[in-house]
Amino acid sequence: MFTLPITVREMRVMAREPRFFRLRVVAAALLGLLALAFVNFGGLASPQGKALFLETAGKVLAAAAVFGGCSITSDSLSSERREGTLPLIFLTPLHYLDILVGKLLSANLSIAAPLVGGFPLVVLVMTQAGLSVGQLAHMLAGTLLLLAAAGCLGLAASSVSLRRRNASSLATMLGLGLWMFVPVAAEVVQRQWPESGLVEVLALFRISTLTSPGGLAIAGGAAAWWKSFFSFFGLGLAGLGLAWLGLIRVRVEKPPK
Repeated sequence: MFTLPITVREMRVMAREPRFFRLRVVAAALLGLLALAFVNFGGLASPQGKALFLETAGKVLAAAAVFGGCSITSDSLSSERREGTLPLIFLTPLHYLDILVGKLLSANLSIAAPLVGGFPLVVLVMTQAGLSVGQLAHMLAGTLLLLAAAGCLGLAASSVSLRRRNASSLATMLGLGLWMFVPVAAEVVQRQWPESGLVEVLALFRISTLTSPGGLAIAGGAAAWWKSFFSFFGLGLAGLGLAWLGLIRVRVEKPPK
């Protein structure tokens, strides 16, 4: 069964951890307090307050997706190698794609599950702030794609590292590069070589295009969103491919004496 054995195994292990349930309560409480604060203190009374809330929500969701996705999968494969369970998984009929997608899916569910409690309230506040259903759908779809793409980068870091600290550091560097390097590089290239085609390429990887609700309101905003969507989708596939190669290298390498 495609991807389900690994996902069910990881979720069963997580279901036995008390911190998972505490995190769910804390995440729901924080999201609810944030939403109620904007409503009760008049943050949504003015157009400026509504725009600020939507922009802040987009940035918070993007940061959580990028850094959460990279960190949650950074030790997925390296922990299996340290515990000696990865060779046992290779003995099963599971393919490399089953292992990678199963790890990615379980990691994404572990992040999404704690947020479910406060999600309806946040969506209600966003709609009251003037966010249309289409903008909300684009914003959430972009956030989920960022989470998956960052998770694929974390898997790539985990496939080439054995120690947890090394894998976490590499995944964090990849997340920082995605969050900071691409916008800075796009700004530098646009100033120095404004007519270069590299400007358009780097613009495809602007995180704000996926998660900022204001970007869809401008002319060509929907087209830019779809271009950015497929660009990050390709980035996720590239990270998954690197993790695939890492699994092949781990399988064929000789165990240490």
